[in-house]
Amino acid sequence: MYSAAFVKLVEEEYMNVLRESNSLKNQYGFTKGHFPEYICSGVQKFRNWLTMALRTADIIIDDVSVSPEDVLVHAAISRSFAQPYELRHPKLISALSLFSKDDFEAIFGVARKSMFERGTDVDVSVCQFRVCFEHCELVMREIGRKKSFWRPSNADAEYVNDA
Repeated sequence: MYSAAFVKLVEEEYMNVLRESNSLKNQYGFTKGHFPEYICSGVQKFRNWLTMALRTADIIIDDVSVSPEDVLVHAAISRSFAQPYELRHPKLISALSLFSKDDFEAIFGVARKSMFERGTDVDVSVCQFRVCFEHCELVMREIGRKKSFWRPSNADAEYVNDA
């Protein structure tokens, strides 16, 4: 696979998560500071997908196999050659910032984390969805206590009975 195709694939998958979450948000709504379970599950689904994609991707540049992690980090920090020299892949930066510091270091390594933070001016330790994941943990605990709950799993809301 070409590195550009891999970067585009990751960006498209990230955009799919955003579109799905936005669609559900518009359909069911939520207030600022409250992250419904469907956003958390969408983000977690993306994180799982990206982790598996990194393990299985076979990227060749000039007949040399390269690490998918290197491809993503270098693509995230690369800048356009014309002024104002903006980052070329802002969606990729947002996608990679969905990982917490520990997860990012475990998947990409400490050196790549430092390179990513310096190149993008994004602090990985401040995960965008930290509040969301904490909320999800609370929701999942509540779900375990109740017999049934309402959960939008895709574009349609469904009533799930755990009994």
